[in-house]
Amino acid sequence: MKIAIAGAFGFIGQHLVQCLLAEGEHEIVAITRSSRESEDPRVHCVAADLYCQKETTAALAGCDMAVYLVHSMAPGARLSQGHFRDFDYVLADNFQNAAAANRIQQIIYVGGMIPSDIDLSPHLESRLEVEEVLRSQATPVTSIRCGIVIGQKASSFSIIVRLVERLPLMVLPQWMRTRSNPIFVGDLAKIVAASINHPIHSHRIIDAGMDESVSYKDIVMATAKLLKRSPILIDVPYVSPHLSKLWVRLVSGAPKDLVYPLIDSVRHEMLKNSSRQIPKEWGIQLTGLAQAIGQTFKETFAFSVPRLLTSVRDLSEVRSIQRLPLPAGKSAQWVADRYFSWLPLALKMFLKVERTADTCSYRLRIFNLQLLRLQKDAANSRPDRQVFNVADGALVSRENHGHFEFRESHDQKYMIVALHNFRPALPWPLYRYTQAVIHRLLMRSFGRNVAGSMST
Repeated sequence: MKIAIAGAFGFIGQHLVQCLLAEGEHEIVAITRSSRESEDPRVHCVAADLYCQKETTAALAGCDMAVYLVHSMAPGARLSQGHFRDFDYVLADNFQNAAAANRIQQIIYVGGMIPSDIDLSPHLESRLEVEEVLRSQATPVTSIRCGIVIGQKASSFSIIVRLVERLPLMVLPQWMRTRSNPIFVGDLAKIVAASINHPIHSHRIIDAGMDESVSYKDIVMATAKLLKRSPILIDVPYVSPHLSKLWVRLVSGAPKDLVYPLIDSVRHEMLKNSSRQIPKEWGIQLTGLAQAIGQTFKETFAFSVPRLLTSVRDLSEVRSIQRLPLPAGKSAQWVADRYFSWLPLALKMFLKVERTADTCSYRLRIFNLQLLRLQKDAANSRPDRQVFNVADGALVSRENHGHFEFRESHDQKYMIVALHNFRPALPWPLYRYTQAVIHRLLMRSFGRNVAGSMST
């Protein structure tokens, strides 16, 4: 079969590609944001921006199955305005639309293990919502849920290794005693590969975790033992989440966008559900904790990352995504019309607006200077999604204009308003602290306006 892998050059994706190549049964389409090449003729690299519906659909053309290994905690533009959950939503929505358009037989999604808690952390809420979005059309979805992954370059495990290496004394807050069923990355790759080879299990949820139930403290101790270190571990009853985030970030050197969502999630027990076991007929023997950590430190990764040919898109791009309430019975077209009517009233002292059926132009009142002109993209617009290309104007770079969209959520409860791939004409520091700030404030104000319409 022809297997598309979104996130093929990420941590899990590389192990999965290695596993599939060892089987020698499939052709692989490795979807990546930037142009790459592979020495193996069975790996065909396709550059696609998954925030772009058109590029995502083209990337999945001709594929039989698709594996989704994407998350958005790492910024994808020079300036990313919005919550990572909303970025995740757009990526997943584009992917499931592309899968449906290409009649993909099955999507395999690797997400987070979901505890029974009602009050989930934002990170786990996002992982669950992505799963729901991928399932929102007819394409069958196999969800493989896992907790902490043990392996080289695994985000959570790498943070633990850095803490053990750098701290002779560790003060362990209550969350370090939270229990989970970790998974070795090599086992996780085998589980995903088995899901590809056994499509009969589509529409299934599988909890992927080793049989051992361990705490984060247990992982710290096992890691310290294999690194031949003896840090002093002191259990304390309480450390504020904010302080935990700060010291983990400072000691590990990991970015804030990664550390903060992970720390928010560690209060949840990531334990397997007995009704979601790995099918026994797959014959996968799960690696224990000590062996998994030992293999990680000894591992020589055979599948080399293909040579990077070009830089990651454009480092001057801006992406801004906001989630607004959607009044019952209203559509994306209704919200777009309301926005274009509301904005000139909100800024009537500064702007005047010229509208036609397909364009909207904003001019500065004082000099009659055209600041921005939006052109409706009729080919990609429909009642539940309205797309407008940023055509021109004094605030727009001539090289790349981007697009502005309104899309309904899969459950019709929310409206996603997004500005993609926009390149400003203003010098970056000036844009960052003027136009970007004004856009964010306007979207918040418009959100309140839409919410107010729901109570009238």
